Amino acid sequence: MRCPSCNRSVPDDALNCLWCNAPLKAPPGQPRAPRALGASVLLVDDDALVLTLLAKVLAGAGCAVATADDHDAAVAQLRQRKFDVVLSDLVMPGADGVAVIAEARRLLPDALIVCMSGQADITLAGAALDAGAEQLLVKPFTPQSVVAELGRLLAAKREGKTAGMPPDLAAFLRSRTCPACHGSDLHLSHNWSDWSAPIECANCNRVVFIAGRCRQCGQWGIQGETYTEAFGLCQRCATAMTAS
Repeated sequence: MRCPSCNRSVPDDALNCLWCNAPLKAPPGQPRAPRALGASVLLVDDDALVLTLLAKVLAGAGCAVATADDHDAAVAQLRQRKFDVVLSDLVMPGADGVAVIAEARRLLPDALIVCMSGQADITLAGAALDAGAEQLLVKPFTPQSVVAELGRLLAAKREGKTAGMPPDLAAFLRSRTCPACHGSDLHLSHNWSDWSAPIECANCNRVVFIAGRCRQCGQWGIQGETYTEAFGLCQRCATAMTAS
């Protein structure tokens, strides 16, 4: 089919145009890809077209994307900053993607690491999984299917990290990303309570905001945004109190 915005040809199952990222009508019974992953992603592939299209679609889904076209460039990126997700092709000139994945797992033990491979690379894919990859995406695929799968994997990872939290706080955290790096790998600091919860970013290695529970309505908010620490009230309850 053709995109109604730019009139370029796109796959029939695409949810967004691969060229201009305009939304397309979803096929019957097929949900749209998630639009706000809120993750920092390192994308590694020696194919310039794959790198460009995937980076564009991931950015459109709310990701902060860095790219690398070989092992050395990927390792340089990994040593400069932290990522929520590393998505790497396996077959590349020089050192292959398995070496990228092994280094990513060593430097980023909590990251989601996913490899991409063609059907003929099953042996290499097995080595990648042994090196620390958590999922294999088999080519060919559409960029939208990659976004959908990353969304599913990230959601599962976040659920694991929020295990043991009060359910309402866990649900609140799933809607937030780090204000500094926009990463989604957030967790409670060790000194949280039922009323105050310092939230740390695994990428930044520091507390990035403090969640507080309103003593009037019980809802969680962010200090300085929707929660007032001095009164222990959310913005809505504080406004209602001053108005009465």
